[in-house]
Amino acid sequence: MLEPYSPQISTDSADDWSLNDLTEINDFPFLSAPTDQSIYAEISALPVSSSEASTDEKLPHKKTYIGTANGTLDLYLDQIGQYSLLSFSDELRLFKQIDSYLEQIDDHRKSCQIDLDLSDLFSSLISPLQKRIDQIKEQIVSSNLRLAVYIAKRYQDRGLDLPDLIQEANLGLIKAVDKFDWRRGVRFSAYASWWIQQSIGLGVAKMGRTVRLPVHVLRDLQKINKTKKTLEQQGRSSPTATEISQKVDLPLEKIIFLLRSNMAMVSLDEDTSNSQRAVSWEDRLPDESIEDPIRKLHIEHLIYHLSLALQTLTERDRSIIKLRYGLNNNAVHSLQEIGSKFNISRERVRQIEKRAIKKLSEYHTLQRD
Repeated sequence: MLEPYSPQISTDSADDWSLNDLTEINDFPFLSAPTDQSIYAEISALPVSSSEASTDEKLPHKKTYIGTANGTLDLYLDQIGQYSLLSFSDELRLFKQIDSYLEQIDDHRKSCQIDLDLSDLFSSLISPLQKRIDQIKEQIVSSNLRLAVYIAKRYQDRGLDLPDLIQEANLGLIKAVDKFDWRRGVRFSAYASWWIQQSIGLGVAKMGRTVRLPVHVLRDLQKINKTKKTLEQQGRSSPTATEISQKVDLPLEKIIFLLRSNMAMVSLDEDTSNSQRAVSWEDRLPDESIEDPIRKLHIEHLIYHLSLALQTLTERDRSIIKLRYGLNNNAVHSLQEIGSKFNISRERVRQIEKRAIKKLSEYHTLQRD
């Protein structure tokens, strides 16, 4: 019975992410590799073409994907279904052929190092060998494209659409072909699942955000998430930023900023209603450039009733009140300025103002009653 194999994976990317990095950034669930028997049984159960499935459950790629018009993605899934899966013996045979061709290329290279006159002959000898190696690797990749789709589907709703997830999974599959050692005695599918998941994790970490965060920010988020999990394991259900800052060597303000930066993006066009009538976030958010209609109506109501109240005053008293309180878009005037305008003392202006205010209050009381 073949044992599941957990390879030591390192990435060639500039960011040098490890498996723990991918797990701790945004709680990315790095799934452990299934056993050879289980994964091969599940992949084998998938139909090799659309005609072999009669229900959507049996044929997951029969789903209508948004943006594909039931075309590009479905066509790709139908095409990869035409490639038959490799048996364990077929995998061993193909990888042994690759090793054999590589050994021949190495022998030719050593011969050319001894005799430099054979350099032209070396190019003509290795060209067909390298071409054959590429053909075998292409055959292995093609036969395992359904494996990449199978794993990519498990990481949906994490910031990348299914076509992008499949693309990242295929990159991991190609790298797995180059790194696989058939002498380990494991199925290629079990080994490749690690590389596929790591490639998907890199894609989600780098491209799964509307606004890409710099590497140093992701590193700090990794520290925060790791500390948060540790505090939760100690019995704190929802650790605060202050509690995290006490464990992490980062300022509290920076932790608050990083936690806000890690929040999920929401599209303004996203439908937020459960009814047949679509209501987006954009429809729910108020337009701050437009005055609040309730407040505007309230102000108009006050202006109307104030104008009626002012009609109960004499013309001079009404003018003095308007100047004193800046009504009708007038500037607010002092008692001295109003007295100079009407040739009366500032004390007289104060008395007129007091009398007018009292009269307006009596009008308001009568209207309310």
